[in-house]
This record gives sequence, structure tokens and C-alpha cells, in this order.
Amino acid sequence: LHLTKKNYPVPMQPSRFTMLMRKYMKNAKVTNIEQPGFDRIVIISVETIDRGYNLIFELFNKGNVIVCTTDNKIINALKFTKKREIKPGMIYEFPEPRFKHEFLDKLEFQRVIKGSKMDSLVKALASDMGLGSKYAEEIVSRAGMDKETQPAYISTDNIKRIHEIFLTVHKNVKHYISIKPIVIIGENDELIDFCPFRFKYYENLGFKSFPSFNDACDYYYTVMREKEFIEEKRGKFESRIELLRNREKEQEEKIRYFMNKAEHFTRVGELIYSNYDFLSSLLKKILHANKSGIPWTKIKEMIENEKIKGSPEAMSVKNINENENIIVIELDGEVFDLPLNSDLNNAAQKYFNEGKKIKDKIIGAEQSIKNTQKKIKDILEHGEELEQVQREVEKEIEKKTYWYEKFRWMMTSSGFLLVCGKDKDQNELL
Repeated sequence: LHLTKKNYPVPMQPSRFTMLMRKYMKNAKVTNIEQPGFDRIVIISVETIDRGYNLIFELFNKGNVIVCTTDNKIINALKFTKKREIKPGMIYEFPEPRFKHEFLDKLEFQRVIKGSKMDSLVKALASDMGLGSKYAEEIVSRAGMDKETQPAYISTDNIKRIHEIFLTVHKNVKHYISIKPIVIIGENDELIDFCPFRFKYYENLGFKSFPSFNDACDYYYTVMREKEFIEEKRGKFESRIELLRNREKEQEEKIRYFMNKAEHFTRVGELIYSNYDFLSSLLKKILHANKSGIPWTKIKEMIENEKIKGSPEAMSVKNINENENIIVIELDGEVFDLPLNSDLNNAAQKYFNEGKKIKDKIIGAEQSIKNTQKKIKDILEHGEELEQVQREVEKEIEKKTYWYEKFRWMMTSSGFLLVCGKDKDQNELL
């Protein structure tokens, strides 16, 4: 929880919880900010003309903000929970503290470490002592011990050394002693962590110093937010490009399908004309047999027998579907249907027409693919490139401006803010 020098974008419409906060917090004055022990909870006490409130910020799990009366009776919350029951009318109960004051005692510290059920020293410090992984790793590093050592096998002298280091770190953090805030920087200028002072655990990494711990936090979280924003933009950018690329691929496949289909229909029309006498003779023989009273099953048997003998006409027949009045023909590798009683000229023309219709569809499909390619080009060329995302982020998260900056203002040598109006309207406003 820190103050920021940046302006973050806010939603156009405030949430219900935000509206509630405005209702209760209007003209309220902050009277106290408190952190109970080393818990990840901050209580901001405020007062209005007629009453006071406690705003309880929980900085664990996914976070929460609870609005309470001064005696911690819950009025509302950002999120209501069942596990630790948080709902209106109930008294807010603080969770069991992870870090206890008794741990500062040498004997209690030794008892907790020795009695730990964790399989390593660093886990015992992080979990049983409630220090969290960051400070647990640092204390072990300063002690020069193997962090995987099982707590039960640590000697009394080593526990004593660990306890002394623990007390030093605790004292520095609690009383803000020897605080030299830094942000840890890894390869490619990646931000790793922020610390109140140089950590031995990070001694092989680079760092950036800040005048206050608040400034270090503000820098770290601002950069991380920018990174998240860029990743979000990159994800949307890549998803959009991928969607268009897939559409382009589908359109290309569709064009290939249409071209093959058009080529097939045109080829069939040509085959019918070039084999006109052959097909006409075949159809006449089949229809004559049928009109002579020979059953279709018998006709099909006769065709199969002729195939065995090597008859070209019989070999061209793939199938006969008498129910639909269709014969399936195969010529020069092309398979196509003909009505049994059809006029071959009409049949050929029908295939030519179908081929022409599909060629017309190809023209439309080619225009569609050009439109898709243009969209891809526009995205890449007009402001959607990833290089421009950084500039968008820098524009969106700007330096914070303060209310008094629209007036004439200065800080006095005693640290007071002096504000003057630029004209009579500003004087009246002040």
C-alpha cells in the first residue's frame, strides 16, 4: 500500500462500492493509519463532521476493503466472504497473525524452529515465523546457511546466529533504521523485486536506489502495471492478427476448393461432348433393357459381367441409383452423375453453367481475401504495432497533478504550502 505520483485511468462509470465510499467518505479527514503488528492489514481511520469510520485494507489473497464503524462493525465491503465471515452487521475479526511478538524472544524462536514440521529452514522461517519467502531467504543468506537444512538438525549456535540476524532485520524494518530503498533489476532491465535495503540474497543482481520506500514501491508497481498493460495490448494485438491470419488461410482454402470444383464441372462438360456417342449408346442400352422388363438388379449383374469381359461401356459405369434416376460415370479420372433419361446436351450445359457460377464465387472470395489482407496491413501500419503500445501506456499513465497546481503556489521554507489565485475568480474559489 503506497502513495503514487502517477495518474491511473479510471472506469467511466464508478462501481456500486465506489459510490458507497463516496457517500461515507465525503469531506472525511484521515486521522490515523495503522498496521496491526506485521500483518498484511492496514487500517485507515477517518472522521466526518458527525461520525468516524475505519477502512480496513486486507493485502492478502486477492485483497479486500472493508468499511466499518469505529468499533469495527462492518457496514460494507468490496467483497463479502464466507470462509472468514465478512458481511454487514458483523464485527470484523482480524485473522490469526502470522508473526507473533513472542518470536523476538530467543528461547521461543528456538522452540518454534526446532519444533517446525517444515522440511527446510527457509520454509520454517517463511511459514512458522510468518516472515514470508522474501525475508526468510534474506535471513538464511545472511547467516550463510543452506536453506534446505532440516530445522530439527540445526545446532543451537546456528539458531542463535539466525535469531540475531532476524532481530537486526526486524529492528531495521520496524523502526525504519538503515533504510536505503532499492528496486532489484535483472537481465534485460526486468524488475525482480523491491527491498527496504540491499539484500544479500540479491547481491549478484543490479538495483536502482530511491529516496523513500514509498518511491521504490511506486516505481516498481507503476512499471509492472505498464508491463501488464503492454502484455494485455500485445495479447489483443496478436489475437486479432491471428484471427485475421486464420481467416486469410480459410479464404485461400475456399478459393482452392472453388477452383477445383469449377475445373471439375468444366472438365465434365467437355468430357460429355467429347464422348457424346459413347455415352448416348450406353444410356440407350440400359434404358432399353429396363423397358424390356429386365429388373434393375439383373441389369446391374449384366454390367458387372461385361466389366469382367473388359467392355469399355460397362467399365465406365460406377453405380446406378434407379430410385433417383441417376447413373454415376467415370471417364478419364473424373466421376460425375447423369440422369438416366437425360439429354446429353442439356447435361453438358448444366455442368458448364455450374462451373461458371463457381467462377463467379471465386471473384467474390478473392475480393474477401484482399479485404482481409488490407485489414492485416492496416493493423501493422496504423498504430497497432507493438512499438506504439509503449507510447500509449506512457500517455495513459501520466505524472499525477495536484489540486493546487492550477493556482500560483510555492512551498515555504518552513514546509507550508502557499497558494494564491491568478485572478478574482480563483481568489473566490480559494
